[in-house]
Amino acid sequence: MSDSSAGFARRVARSLLLTAVGSMAGRGLGLAALLLAFRWVDAVDLGLASLVLSIMAVLRGMAELSLGAALVQADEIGDDEVDALFWWGLLTATLAGTAVALAGPWFAAAFDSPDMLGPLRLAAWVLPVGALAMVPRAQLERRLAMGRLAVIDNVGMIVGAIVLVVLAWRGAGVWSFVVGTLANRSAQTLGTFIASPYRPRSFGRGAKVGERIRFGLFASGSRVLHELYINADYLVVGAMLTTHALGLYAFAYRLVFDPTRGLTNVISRVAFPALSRLGQDLPRLRRYLGAFARLSVGTIGVLLAAGAIEVDRLLPTLGYGRWVSTVPLIRIFAAIALLQTATPLLPQLLNAMGRARDNFVYSATCAVVMPVAFVVGATVHGTSGVAMAWAVGYPVVASLLLWLAARAMALRPRQLLATLSSGGWAVAVAAGLGLGLRALAPQIPSMVTFGLTALGGLAVVAARERETLAWIRRDR
Repeated sequence: MSDSSAGFARRVARSLLLTAVGSMAGRGLGLAALLLAFRWVDAVDLGLASLVLSIMAVLRGMAELSLGAALVQADEIGDDEVDALFWWGLLTATLAGTAVALAGPWFAAAFDSPDMLGPLRLAAWVLPVGALAMVPRAQLERRLAMGRLAVIDNVGMIVGAIVLVVLAWRGAGVWSFVVGTLANRSAQTLGTFIASPYRPRSFGRGAKVGERIRFGLFASGSRVLHELYINADYLVVGAMLTTHALGLYAFAYRLVFDPTRGLTNVISRVAFPALSRLGQDLPRLRRYLGAFARLSVGTIGVLLAAGAIEVDRLLPTLGYGRWVSTVPLIRIFAAIALLQTATPLLPQLLNAMGRARDNFVYSATCAVVMPVAFVVGATVHGTSGVAMAWAVGYPVVASLLLWLAARAMALRPRQLLATLSSGGWAVAVAAGLGLGLRALAPQIPSMVTFGLTALGGLAVVAARERETLAWIRRDR
């Protein structure tokens, strides 16, 4: 279904604004809670939590079958089909959670970490609890009700953050992260049911349920493979090195990628339903993709540049001197995260165009290439080698994604690359400003340098995106 009205453009702009404003506050609170928890949790407990949550991230993608994505992508869908998707999703998630609980001793033995057994069994509840919200949330996404979703996510973030900080302060260690994640997901599920008019009925038998499940299987396969390669570094470090080494690695990784992926999700969450409504209207798909990419690369890239330049001074200033050995890892991850400010839009684009198989091919390639790179990196140079494996391997696999998306959009890869990287001017300005301030005025406090660098880059973004917002308002 292609929507050519100016009202659609206004809905997209409004949804993006509501999602961004709402999520910025929530993500900021989540990052603050994480930083507070790092004050009281040692590297070993952080390593154990990282193992548990990585395993659950992979299994969650498998359990939910991406049926919510199938519902959002469909042009039309009947009530019976919606009910069938709800019960199928809940059933598979419950079975997966049960399997995790039963297989807990095997996971503990495989990673030589008996202390992870209890937290892993508790974390298994995340699967059915999250599955309950899958269909009502997808219904809200179809309506571009991003204001409601932002409130739901922020409430969940607040609940999870409070639980995380209180438990970490009380010395709960690994349990802080697991219980905090479960509390977050439970609050989001409850909020989704309150905000959505959807209520599950008896098991439906819609005519196209099989078609939706097939789409979901491809999308779910892509998601499982994506989660596998995204979390493979944690699993490799946990298996080949020590839990303490994994904790240091996880600190650097989460400090960079938690806020980065949180912010890219803000844009991707609007991009998928918006692009899905445009159907196969390639000219408008290209324009909207370009607008989303400029906003993502510009705003997030500026913050990454400012943080990477000042991180060696910021950590001691903020009281995290014991983590200063992770600075080289943090800077490597910041460079990789800059690339990932735009590439997450491409799987959303492919799914929106009904090309779930292309995503599956890309994710399968990543699931083969990246774990091998991580193993080689860990063998050669420990955690630094794993970080360098990201820097070398991810651009290689991302080039395949770029080619698949360019083919779908009837573009040459270099044309699509130019579209995705057009927000890079703001990042270059921010990096130049930050390096200049550091070289010419090193006496300026690190927080001030960081703030000036970020504000300078964001000012460039604001000036550039006035043109984008004006284009959205006059879109026909």
